[in-house]
Amino acid sequence: MSNGQDERGRFATGNRLGKGNPLARAMQRHRTALAKAVEPEDIRRTWRALVEKAANGDVAAARTVLEFACGRPSQAVHLDVKTEAPKPYVFIERSAKHPDSVRERLERNGMPDAPGDAASSP
Repeated sequence: MSNGQDERGRFATGNRLGKGNPLARAMQRHRTALAKAVEPEDIRRTWRALVEKAANGDVAAARTVLEFACGRPSQAVHLDVKTEAPKPYVFIERSAKHPDSVRERLERNGMPDAPGDAASSP
């Protein structure tokens, strides 16, 4: 194609605009330099210090050690044990501005009274 792209619309070889992300190339050079500078014993010494901090009560160190050793925890699953089916949501019109009309609509749809109301006490 004449616009520097191949038949699938991708940058063709030699297209001066398709050279990639220059920041990614710079980051790769930094990572390579860091990997060459850090020895395995440096990493072991760092982890030993981090584990020692965690054992002495440093919460951030403990979190880091546990996330790398055990993996990040999955999101908690909440299991509700209820004997009755949940009540459906009731959508109230935006035009209902008076609190009494809102309360009437809630009561009409079987919604419980708010906690602390005189009507809700046993």
